[in-house]
Amino acid sequence: MHYVDICNSSEIIKYCIMSGFIFLFYVLFLSPLIKIYFLTEEQTQKLEYFTIPKKFYYYSISQIIEIIFRIIFNYFRKRKSIKIFLYFARNELNKIKNDFNIEIDDNFDLTINLNKNNYFKSKEPEENENNNFFQYVICYPNVRYYNWDKKIVNEKERIISDLIKTNIQKIEDNYLLRYSFVAIIIFIIYIISFYFLTKAKLVIYFIFTIILFFFTKIMSIMLSFEMKKTLINYEEVVNKFYISQGYFTSFNTSMIEIFKLNSKYESNNININEAYNILSNQVRNINEQFYTFKS
Repeated sequence: MHYVDICNSSEIIKYCIMSGFIFLFYVLFLSPLIKIYFLTEEQTQKLEYFTIPKKFYYYSISQIIEIIFRIIFNYFRKRKSIKIFLYFARNELNKIKNDFNIEIDDNFDLTINLNKNNYFKSKEPEENENNNFFQYVICYPNVRYYNWDKKIVNEKERIISDLIKTNIQKIEDNYLLRYSFVAIIIFIIYIISFYFLTKAKLVIYFIFTIILFFFTKIMSIMLSFEMKKTLINYEEVVNKFYISQGYFTSFNTSMIEIFKLNSKYESNNININEAYNILSNQVRNINEQFYTFKS
């Protein structure tokens, strides 16, 4: 089994940088326009106490909700990914349990002891019958920044991982284009909220930032469901092409999995549809175990 680490902090850093640019755009362009076209000279003078540092302070408070949500979300996503890594790691260790007593913890540190009782014995390792269709599995976190380690894969696996990454990005781009009206709505909500921030109407400003938060999350969920349907269809096409070459993939879940199949599947004489149905059920059973697997 090969696994890669999850740099979930980069997504939060990107969001903070983006938030900084949005505030800069507000200070340089929106705030002056609002004062010129929507506020009287008297109102502008009364708001002189409401300086840029104060505006940034309240703007930062409104962003904390989003940042906290992302930290919590990424924490549980990382914990789930670690459980998946551990599941496959322990599945591999189980194959040599007759010769060694091996334990692996959440940091993937190994404790290895020789099993003296079986030192001179040659036994076939006991395997979970649901997991005996593959030799090993390569796992990549299914996140929108695809900084995947390619040193752990061979040439064919590199082609498969690039194919998956490229097509996921295309699907994401297509759906973002289809739902481009969402960006317009978000922009309008931002302008309204900044209008009230400029007028120091902080309660109303925070109400609109909360509306923006829930609106983006609801749209994100809807977009994810739509994309998942497309990914399932694409996953079937990819797998039916690569099964006879000894690979099966799963990439509509939180983890992208590339299974190196047992040699019996590397044949042009196998029934691709039948093999696909069997392997799909086996992979689905494995993925369902992640919800009950205790690390």
